[in-house]
Amino acid sequence: NVPQDDAVQNASLAPGIPGLQTHHAFLFKQTVNDFVRSGVYDLEMTENSVLFSEAFAFAAFCQLHEVDFVLESGVYKGVSTEIWSLFAKDVAAVDIFIPPEAEARLARRSSVKLMTGDGRV
Repeated sequence: NVPQDDAVQNASLAPGIPGLQTHHAFLFKQTVNDFVRSGVYDLEMTENSVLFSEAFAFAAFCQLHEVDFVLESGVYKGVSTEIWSLFAKDVAAVDIFIPPEAEARLARRSSVKLMTGDGRV
C-alpha cells in the first residue's frame, strides 16, 4: 500500500519527471472510479486469473489511448476476457482450446467473440 499523500506518491513514483506525474494523475485519480463502477469486483475470479491491479492498469491505458477493440491470445477460464469486455467495445479472444467454463462464462457477453486457433501462427 502506498500512502495517499500526493507529495509522497509523486516523489516516490516519478521523481523529477513531470510527464510521469501527469500520467499518474490521469491513470489513477481519474480512472479508478470508472474501474470500480464497472462491476469488475462483482465478477467471479478463479485461480491463475488476471489480478485486479493488472486489469486496472490495462483498462486505464485503454482509456488513455481510446482503445475500443482488444485481441486476446489465450483464454484459459475467460476471466480477463470478461474484464476486457467491461472496458472495450469489442473483444476477440483466440485459444487452441476454449474450455466449456470459459464459453459459459462469456456467453452473456455480446461484445466477446471466441475463436479457436493457434496464436503462434
